[in-house]
Amino acid sequence: MIFTGDVAISQIGDIVFEGFPESIKRKSWCVNLEGPLVKEKPGVTRVVYNDEAAFYQAFEGFNVDTYFLGNNHIKDVPYGLESTIENLSSRGAAYFGAGLNESDAASPAVIKCKDNIVLLGFGWNVVGCVPAKKNRSGVNTFSPHRVMSDVRKTIEKYGGKKIVVVIHGNYEFERYPQPAHRKLSLELIDEGVHSVIFHHSHVIGPIEIYKNKIIAYGLGNWAFSYARYFGGKLCFPEVSFQQLAIDVSNDEGVVGYLAQFDPSSKSVKFKEKIRFEGRAFKYEAEFSGLDNLDYEKWFERNRIKKRLLPIYRVNDGKAKTSLKSFWVVVRKAIIDVLVVVKVKSLKRNFG
Repeated sequence: MIFTGDVAISQIGDIVFEGFPESIKRKSWCVNLEGPLVKEKPGVTRVVYNDEAAFYQAFEGFNVDTYFLGNNHIKDVPYGLESTIENLSSRGAAYFGAGLNESDAASPAVIKCKDNIVLLGFGWNVVGCVPAKKNRSGVNTFSPHRVMSDVRKTIEKYGGKKIVVVIHGNYEFERYPQPAHRKLSLELIDEGVHSVIFHHSHVIGPIEIYKNKIIAYGLGNWAFSYARYFGGKLCFPEVSFQQLAIDVSNDEGVVGYLAQFDPSSKSVKFKEKIRFEGRAFKYEAEFSGLDNLDYEKWFERNRIKKRLLPIYRVNDGKAKTSLKSFWVVVRKAIIDVLVVVKVKSLKRNFG
């Protein structure tokens, strides 16, 4: 199964895939549907969505049969998540990471193929993922305790299958994982998880190989309409034009497929296959092999996003974590106001 980064296609012709081998297109694909599938353009501008006709036209010829929904835009349109689930279910597609209620959102997707994959998805409320409730649709909440609990239950029920955990988290444009999130990722591999994949940063993050298993700390965008959303003001920088998909079921081991987005031609061009093995492979994590506390020190020196953003540390308690999360949410609200009054640009502060 191949996992992609964020997908949000506003209208027909916005995304054209070029040069992808048929052998790759025929494989099972799981896309991060960054925004609901809608039949008509929403009446409000400050939302991210996927136009249904545009989405299916862009991915014509690809075997997209699974959808990760646990992100911060899946609830942007009223009843958008509900209609998306109805749409996908009518096509026989699997979804995970969000649902019609808390139980549905937490349910794993069991992919009945030769790879025997079980998918668990989570979204961080700190970056705007709306949690599902008992009687409300939403995202399966990300927290280390919740993730580990769900993983243990899933391994107990589906022992012998490949468990893949997908998490929508971290700050936008931050390449490196929060120390607490890296610690959790290593623990998930220790627990028996096959792969851990992160979304939301809009840039390709490092790849860490741990016990011969893969942790991808950010896949970047995959098919994101340029200058379409928020009144045409949402334009990602060039660093977001490199795009990576991860194939966890390849007979050669886990491999990646690198693509390049060209906003002038609206094309996503296939570039190369990457093998995540040996020494000095592309996107190899510079911090591989560091223990948790040494990585925390490394992250302090090398992190990208520093301006008034807290570090989620290895030994943070519940109260300290909650306080940090509260501040991040407040900071985001302040930035949103500054964007509305045109004091700040939307280009690098979109969330």
